Amino acid sequence: MLESPFSQSIQPSSLLATGICGLNAGSFGHPEMCSRACKFIKEGNCQQGSSCRRCHLPHPHRACELDKRNRELVAKLNAGSCIRMALVAMHNRARILPFSAAAAEFLGKLELQLGSLLDRDIEEIQTERKYSRELRSLAQALRQLTFSSLISICSNAAARELDVSEMARITDALEEFRADIRESEIQAADRAASKVQAESQSVRKASFMLTPAEWLANGADSRLQAESQASSRELRVTLRRSSNKIT
Repeated sequence: MLESPFSQSIQPSSLLATGICGLNAGSFGHPEMCSRACKFIKEGNCQQGSSCRRCHLPHPHRACELDKRNRELVAKLNAGSCIRMALVAMHNRARILPFSAAAAEFLGKLELQLGSLLDRDIEEIQTERKYSRELRSLAQALRQLTFSSLISICSNAAARELDVSEMARITDALEEFRADIRESEIQAADRAASKVQAESQSVRKASFMLTPAEWLANGADSRLQAESQASSRELRVTLRRSSNKIT
């Protein structure tokens, strides 16, 4: 997966989110905006823990990347053509993201900073006509990339034309976007943890109101089931001993 030169990992601010829900600095925005997978977490020995800059969540499939032909085409195109194509793919992908509102806000800020680069000049029109078939293939490939990879393509193209101060404003917009993702996921993790805790307390309270048969039928936790089974065994042993004495 392509990495933006402006991407910065964000430190999680919630112990609940990092400890209970497994979020670390590099995992926020998984799988669209997270970092690459941590090679140490697979072995269970990532010493950086919640401060690790790599993603600790599952990556069952390798992220899509542009092939050599499409990378060469991106290098040939003018910055404006690359940016416009990346933005089209980003807008389409933003609609299906869990943080779609934050993504839409970021895209608005990005387009504002890109300004005149979004306008097509005669040279760009001629280039696009020259590579029309290849551009259709590139557009299809862009639709398969993650949101983070599309940001990288857009940022790298913009860096060809914009000065340092203009790129700094794009970096600030990106960091605000990452911060929004972080806060929304921490809040979601807190809500999920609270819900699990409330359900657990509800089940525990309800279990004391059930008969043994009802309790077992409702599948209560294994510890109480084991205690119930142990009591049954003790009862059978007692009955067996009493029967032996009678005989």
